[in-house]
Amino acid sequence: MAPSVQSPRLTLSIPETQPERILTWDKVEESESLFIYYQQRLGPAFESAPLVKILRTDFQSMLHPEGDNIYMQILREDDSSARELFFCYLAPRADIVALAFPIDSPNPGLRFLSLFKKYAHNDFHKELMDHLLPLSRDCHSLFNKWQASGCRYHKIRIPDHIEKKLNLPQAA
Repeated sequence: MAPSVQSPRLTLSIPETQPERILTWDKVEESESLFIYYQQRLGPAFESAPLVKILRTDFQSMLHPEGDNIYMQILREDDSSARELFFCYLAPRADIVALAFPIDSPNPGLRFLSLFKKYAHNDFHKELMDHLLPLSRDCHSLFNKWQASGCRYHKIRIPDHIEKKLNLPQAA
């Protein structure tokens, strides 16, 4: 049974989604599925995903200046930590990179950030870290908001092309 939100004048039932339709972090592949991921946790009224947006060229310079790819170092040491950081190119020209963390745990991106700090050794890395720390804090706040809501996963409409791409079952 779906949880209810109590107010002095109204009881509103919040429908929960079917477990097999929950978008997990490992299935988030582009900005549209990222938005669905957040809405399933925070509700259909959620409109603004916490992102860091960086020019593609700057992002590439920050990750691997002079052939030193910090992301690959983190991936080799702990691939689950590396996968905490989501990044995708934003349309239409794909010249902007969006960075995000999951909100499924109370300390989003913490493992990634600790490894990033371990390998960061130049100004480019420090500049990227300056963007990622506030992002992690914002995601932590959203985790707390989600947990306080009392609804595990909201039932939202997922566009047909996303359902097909992710091989999700039809909504009941």
